[in-house]
Amino acid sequence: MGSGTGRKALFVNLYHFLMPIPPDLLHTLALAATVIIHYTIVVLLIRSMLNADRPSAVGKDDDSYAAMFNSKTDSALKTIAGEQH
Repeated sequence: MGSGTGRKALFVNLYHFLMPIPPDLLHTLALAATVIIHYTIVVLLIRSMLNADRPSAVGKDDDSYAAMFNSKTDSALKTIAGEQH
């Protein structure tokens, strides 16, 4: 078991030489990066779902689209307020 302690000390010294960042800080940074990545994915998915109703012509200003958007918004507000159609 004496040689295991030497190998363990060698590994720990090598780890500290290659990774000067403390493990708890590294864990916190990895966790923060994971949260940011997941949050970004969720936001992009929600934006793509909301943009799915847009007309296929990109950059085309269409009054019918504005009317459709306003009618959907008014319908949603009435539903939230408890009014029936």
